[in-house]
Amino acid sequence: MRIRSITVGHRQGLPIRRGAIQHAGEFCRHAKAAFEASGYEVETVRMATQPITSLMGGRQASDAVAVATEIEGEVADAGIDYCSLGPVLAVGAGDPGPLIDQIPALLERTQRIFLSVMGATTREGINLKALHATARSLVLAGHGDEEGTRPRRFTLSANVPPNGPFFPSAYHSGRGPGFALAIAGADLAVEAFSEAGTLDAAAEGLKTRLLEHGRVLEGTARRLEKEWPVRFDGMDISLAPFPEEAHSIGNAMERLGVGRFGSHGTLFASAFITGILDEVSIPKCGFSGLMIPLLEDSVMADRHAEGIYGLDSLLLYSSVCGAGLDTIPVPGDATPDQIASVYLDVCTLSVALRKPLTARLMPLAGKKAGDEVRFAFPYFAPTKVVSLGPGSGDLFKKGDSTKRVGVRKG
Repeated sequence: MRIRSITVGHRQGLPIRRGAIQHAGEFCRHAKAAFEASGYEVETVRMATQPITSLMGGRQASDAVAVATEIEGEVADAGIDYCSLGPVLAVGAGDPGPLIDQIPALLERTQRIFLSVMGATTREGINLKALHATARSLVLAGHGDEEGTRPRRFTLSANVPPNGPFFPSAYHSGRGPGFALAIAGADLAVEAFSEAGTLDAAAEGLKTRLLEHGRVLEGTARRLEKEWPVRFDGMDISLAPFPEEAHSIGNAMERLGVGRFGSHGTLFASAFITGILDEVSIPKCGFSGLMIPLLEDSVMADRHAEGIYGLDSLLLYSSVCGAGLDTIPVPGDATPDQIASVYLDVCTLSVALRKPLTARLMPLAGKKAGDEVRFAFPYFAPTKVVSLGPGSGDLFKKGDSTKRVGVRKG
């Protein structure tokens, strides 16, 4: 098991609070050394601010690119790998459109900056107009990008809580700074399920491993909390995979007994793993549910290339898992209507089920549905481009927002 990231959150201001970013960098270096001394590889150190909507305050949306590039420079100087500027808040008061329109330029002008659009919450409903605007910005961001380097730093989110560590949806809330851990622990599920002869044994094996590691990580985190004025917000134990079989959630499910990831039984396995994670009594934050990022999991990528499952299957699994649709390669000529319709389905699941979900779709310039694709990025496995449906553009012409989505009782 590895630590995918140590994510430090703090509230920024304009003008930029350089001292706070330098302090975050110093903490990250100290924390990285502490967790490595405890026996864990730390892949990245990151920073998250409050939502960009709040960060910008009364400034013009057109200033967002300049603000992002300035923060990126300070983050790089502080030795921090990546920074999330949090979501454009598209629900509630205010018009999110001007900030959403800045997303393509912001992604083009930066390399370390991530951000999102919060398109729905159960309390405030779904902003259809903002979803379509977000889809248009994603399409523009993907123009000429054959590797998805810009789209992979952006996601549409719904009901995502603050102070989680996983990007692109991470954002900070609270007065003082805090930190959280993102766990790359898919290998624990592979080990536990490979050894188990029954479902109960598989569950106990994974739960025991998570508890053992979680207690060590919590002990180190609590010591850091005493040494630094930075609160510990918890661990996101979503078992993030890596594109090797030994670190594949798809492989773990197949070891559990699923014939091939994506075949019937995968929904059960998704709920089964999520249930185990719910039972683990350690300080948790973020999603802390099953994570199924297509490109980051070699077995998932292989099974998609074999034609065993498609986007609708991943939507189904999202109803019982954690992060939703993640790292999904889509055609470079995908239309805003197609993208927005997927966003709408994800938001509908999130609002109706009262759970956090995201949709990180990655248009790949020059690629069509079914084309083979390989990446220079080491966290992505080769696969085929996902097919999208025709889209439902007329829905977005008939309403700006709606709260008419929910779970019927009885």
